[in-house]
Amino acid sequence: MDTIKPLFTAVGSVTGGRNGHGEAEDHSVSVNLSVPKAMGGPGRPNTTTPEHLFAVGYAACFGGALDYVAVQNKKNARGATVTCSVSIGPREAGRVGNAGNEDLKDPTQPQARRTRRSVPTRTPPATTSPSN
Repeated sequence: MDTIKPLFTAVGSVTGGRNGHGEAEDHSVSVNLSVPKAMGGPGRPNTTTPEHLFAVGYAACFGGALDYVAVQNKKNARGATVTCSVSIGPREAGRVGNAGNEDLKDPTQPQARRTRRSVPTRTPPATTSPSN
């Protein structure tokens, strides 16, 4: 696996698991978590799930990578909207896994699609199954 020279490291903690409270070390993010009713949890109002956080974070990262590649190719992808969906559910052998999907919308769609193909994405195969 490739190693990186970290430019920034985000640190966050959760107390109480999926029905607890999560917060970034620098207090930039503070969320109450609740297992959704669809998963047998309480589905408390005004809470979020790790899947929501992952979807928004992945969309932001993918959008940043898209913009970086676009600039390198003298293109403009800043108007692009990246929408990610993250699902959780049973896998084979009784394990639980996540699946993710991203969708790109841009007023300059042909340019964005060409640029998107230039962005390498890598997800751990043991825990994630991307579907593009």
